[in-house]
Amino acid sequence: MGDLTIDFMERTVSVAGRPVSMTPTEYKLLYELAANAGRVVTHDQIIQRVWGEEHTVDERLLRSYIKNLRQKLGDDARNPSYIFTASRTGYRFAEPGAARIGTAEVRADTEGMA
Repeated sequence: MGDLTIDFMERTVSVAGRPVSMTPTEYKLLYELAANAGRVVTHDQIIQRVWGEEHTVDERLLRSYIKNLRQKLGDDARNPSYIFTASRTGYRFAEPGAARIGTAEVRADTEGMA
């Protein structure tokens, strides 16, 4: 734990100091989970916030993105450090502090994404 660094101001992600390349959708997905660290975000909430209401996205596509995101972060679905599955409900990012995420960075980016 703690090897993951997310910089919302710069929109960068690194694991153990190594940059992680992400698609814009993967970054939005990680942002939604990390911004709600410690809380379950439902499948519907994630789909609406990441893809928007105008897109029809099913849970299979969401699971595929979660799988890719976990692989990029070096996270194991069976023994996760960062992204936890809330069975039949959604996903929960690890408690605050599991990754280096600055409060000011979260606040600044939240304002910019509205």
